[in-house]
Amino acid sequence: MKLAYRAYDGTGREVQDTIEAATTMDAIEELRRDGFFVARIEADAKSAPARLKPPAWLGFRRRQKNLCEFTRQLYVLVASGTPMVQALSVLGRQAGSRQWKEVIADLCSQVEEGKPLSEAMASHPAYFSPVYRSLISAAESTGEFTGTLDRLSKLQQKRLHAFNAILGAMIYPSLLLIIASSVLIP
Repeated sequence: MKLAYRAYDGTGREVQDTIEAATTMDAIEELRRDGFFVARIEADAKSAPARLKPPAWLGFRRRQKNLCEFTRQLYVLVASGTPMVQALSVLGRQAGSRQWKEVIADLCSQVEEGKPLSEAMASHPAYFSPVYRSLISAAESTGEFTGTLDRLSKLQQKRLHAFNAILGAMIYPSLLLIIASSVLIP
């Protein structure tokens, strides 16, 4: 994909251009290797084809699983003393899906620009709920980041287990209804 960026070279001179890369994270890494400090990077509006977005409910389970893993891994990295930008960069490289990689890369670039993590998360409401963002914001202001991330990861895990249990409980009655209706309706 083609990405527009604003970066600074080693002398502090601003550079605005476009770059071709598979993901936003790949583009950031390539620009860093070339000696640039990336201030902003986004899809080039001129070349980006219009994409239809699926309904928000369609990928709920996958997003919740990604968020659960992200929160747990972020907790481990932050608790071990890894700086936030570096932790987000590592998580971005390890992310499974392309969309999740882009979300984490955007979080990383916004935090690198100086935004608090909670504000960066606000630009992705499909992934980070208002409650999640509020807890991160409270953790940022109190300094209890590791404890909050630990509690959040446990909360996300319980939420995912509850969702899976409800989904599992709905499958059996649904199958019975389908079989009964296929038998009764010739």
